[in-house]
Amino acid sequence: MDTGDKFRRRNLGACIARAAEAFPEADHIIMEQGDGTYMAESGLDETPGLLHSIIGNMDHERFWKTRLMNLAVTWHPGYSGYIMLDADVYLTRPLAEYLMANIADGRLVFPYGDTMYLDETDTRQLVETGAPFGGSKDHGVTIHRQTGLCCGFTWNTFNAVGKFDEAFDGWGAEDDTFMFKFRRIGAEILRNPWTGAVAYHMFHPKVNTEAYQKGKVYVRNRVMCACVRRMSDEDFASYIAGKVTMEEMVEKYRAMGRLEVELKWWYSPSVALDIDTTIYDIDRSVPMTMDLILSAVHSEDGDQGLIFFVDNILRKVPQDTLTEEMNKSIDDWYGRAKDALLRKEHS
Repeated sequence: MDTGDKFRRRNLGACIARAAEAFPEADHIIMEQGDGTYMAESGLDETPGLLHSIIGNMDHERFWKTRLMNLAVTWHPGYSGYIMLDADVYLTRPLAEYLMANIADGRLVFPYGDTMYLDETDTRQLVETGAPFGGSKDHGVTIHRQTGLCCGFTWNTFNAVGKFDEAFDGWGAEDDTFMFKFRRIGAEILRNPWTGAVAYHMFHPKVNTEAYQKGKVYVRNRVMCACVRRMSDEDFASYIAGKVTMEEMVEKYRAMGRLEVELKWWYSPSVALDIDTTIYDIDRSVPMTMDLILSAVHSEDGDQGLIFFVDNILRKVPQDTLTEEMNKSIDDWYGRAKDALLRKEHS
């Protein structure tokens, strides 16, 4: 934890108070990496019902998020469900109710449908009044597909996916990987369909900088995330059973040339698509086509995500750069997605 950041102290205090109100009969666990001064100086370790564990001397130079999350669960066995909540996410009542109603074996539950990033003024209002926003005001970024912030699962399913992988350093892509592991064992990924299910991300100084995203830690994390997606079923089974390490799998799949996490597809001399293959699992061993890209987008983001991708990216490129075959793929995928959404609306 950043002991010199007043924003994080405020956010954590608000999160603890809100979680205690939302789940009055639950135990609330805080894992602190360091010497314990953060919580003590904040006065938050005096919160009734709070279980506070100090994890020092982890022989790790950076914030070891996956280790802390694993210990939060494994040191506290026997609960019917576990909820992971970032220390800067405000848990509204619809999110809490959805979690309580839906956590079950074989599921990973995300209780929100959208994320609203608040500025400092609106964060103060939220902390001081507890009043959530209706969502009409633009606070910067709304994300329709996200894997972090808050999720719920059971003890059995947590262990079935091999927990969080502690090969991940710092933060970044560890939550994507956690979800992909659930998906690969056939678990259900459940999201709150209610339009008001908004996760409010409270303001703090930006840490997700371009320098961090290009740094060795973040890039390495993304490569490991891609590796989980590329593994064969046999390798994945060995991996989550602990028979092989992430490092061994990365070495194997890097040698196979299958761990490229960013690719640029030039479909004309002047126009390219930049694709994050950590998210969109595109296999470069087969020829790249528009149909392949749209299939990957639809697989990950669904009908609405594909429509957004076409409307906001493909429809804006110079049309003379698209071949007849590309346009046919775009129209076919777009039409199927539109028809699917209409059927849902009338069902």
